[in-house]
Amino acid sequence: MSTRQRLFLLNILFLALCFGRAAAQSPVTEFVVQIQAKNAQGELVPATLTITSESTGLSQKGTLRNGSYTVSLKAGATYEIEANHEEYRTVRKKLVLGVVRDPALARETVELTMLPRQPRQETAQTAVTVRIIDGTSGRPLNEGFDIRVEDLTRGQTIQLITASKNTVTFRTQPLHRFRFVVKANGFQPYRYESEARMRNDIIIPLRREAGRTPKTYTLRLVDEASQARIRTADIQLISQYEQAVELKQDRDPGEWLAALDDSTSYRLTVRATGYEPLALPLPRPAGPLILLPMRKAAETPVPAKPEEQVVTARPIAPAPATLPELTARTRATTLDNVFFDQSSYQLRPESHAQLDLLADQLKNRPTLRIEIAGHTDNVGDPRLNQALSENRARVITNYLTGKGIEAGRIRFRGYGSQQPVAPNDSEENKRKNRRVEVRVLSE
Repeated sequence: MSTRQRLFLLNILFLALCFGRAAAQSPVTEFVVQIQAKNAQGELVPATLTITSESTGLSQKGTLRNGSYTVSLKAGATYEIEANHEEYRTVRKKLVLGVVRDPALARETVELTMLPRQPRQETAQTAVTVRIIDGTSGRPLNEGFDIRVEDLTRGQTIQLITASKNTVTFRTQPLHRFRFVVKANGFQPYRYESEARMRNDIIIPLRREAGRTPKTYTLRLVDEASQARIRTADIQLISQYEQAVELKQDRDPGEWLAALDDSTSYRLTVRATGYEPLALPLPRPAGPLILLPMRKAAETPVPAKPEEQVVTARPIAPAPATLPELTARTRATTLDNVFFDQSSYQLRPESHAQLDLLADQLKNRPTLRIEIAGHTDNVGDPRLNQALSENRARVITNYLTGKGIEAGRIRFRGYGSQQPVAPNDSEENKRKNRRVEVRVLSE
């Protein structure tokens, strides 16, 4: 072999050695992380796992079905690991992954110690009060808001107890992690997560959305046949947040002004002497004028009677509201003196008497738990019927809690048209199916 050939081979070996060292020195991009959850006795716990990147805020979830979970995570990053189980307290641990060049070192084991919850904390509930304010002015938010709360520890929706316009209260187990989302007319949505403590008072400042200003609409009532203006009427306008909209009388009699947000839905109820009641979702046209045609009520002819049959009419006193005693053997009791406007969940005042009797039974029997069940006939969209029946049950529940009954003793459900008591083949049978029932859950 010539000297030139030897030099060429030596150069090849030198370059190969250099490339091999460079490859060996390249940093590892991912770590293999094994996470284990154990109780105080060293037994594996099948907890639910959440891993959140500190830099991106993105989370991934997993289940420690056998008490162990393996995942690939980015090297050189920091993560928060959270483990939840209904029988144990929530555990969090920060994991910092460095930069290594040896793949054998790119492995990490994380052990989480799960401590049991105290028995008294599993049975006793704590109240969480959320106050909604305008983040700019600091004043209580009275435009109306919608809030959805979820118990993350149990994976259940939490029922709300509304205390006032700008405050809502709900109950949950201490140390349970909960999440709620607040949406309000004209404000940016707000998302909040926390763990329930024995004392909870949360203030949520909402930010207004840019460019969201209400529009002023003119509501005009007219006779459906003649198009003549109806100058006197009782009008109620309720937003999807269950807030009444203020109506101002315009200069012209028979016209009302209302400031409305086009991203919010409203329902309208109108009553005028000599006309059929009007109840419908409020339509919003392109222009500022909303015409509401009213149909005259049909006049009931009074048959003439022979002179000898004419007698002095005596007013008949309305029958007093009654309610049978609720027992565990009673499958369902229909609240036959509870009334709503057609296609609406606005509770009519004549319903209060029977609902007061129901509230009295609940006060006299403090261990009684009931379900309020709303039902409809099969006319219309099943989804709308389902929502209508649930909202009617919710309104009755709110009435009872307003009388001092604890919300935890009442469950409300909407069944739509799924549980008829009669065939929907006549108006009379449909009326029977449009009902609200009370059922005994336990005592």
